Amino acid sequence: MTTVNVSRPTDYELLLVGQALQVEGTAAGGGGVEPSQVQTVTVVVDGAPMPAKVGILPGHSPPTVQFTATVSFPELIGLHYVVVDGA
Repeated sequence: MTTVNVSRPTDYELLLVGQALQVEGTAAGGGGVEPSQVQTVTVVVDGAPMPAKVGILPGHSPPTVQFTATVSFPELIGLHYVVVDGA
């Protein structure tokens, strides 16, 4: 099972309309006898998916990666949803 922690943006962070959104965090793969590493992280803003850049964080158990993505934020005022998925 993959565990994803998003450090940026924070919950309910206010953004300017049309501003680029920086999404950052970590994703850990499964531990145990046969640990699994996260290979990809996808960031979705209001339904539009984008792959994140992924880098291995050495010395972590279970295997952990750091991810970052800059996405174009919709030019609509209101609540928007950011979803991050690791696989």
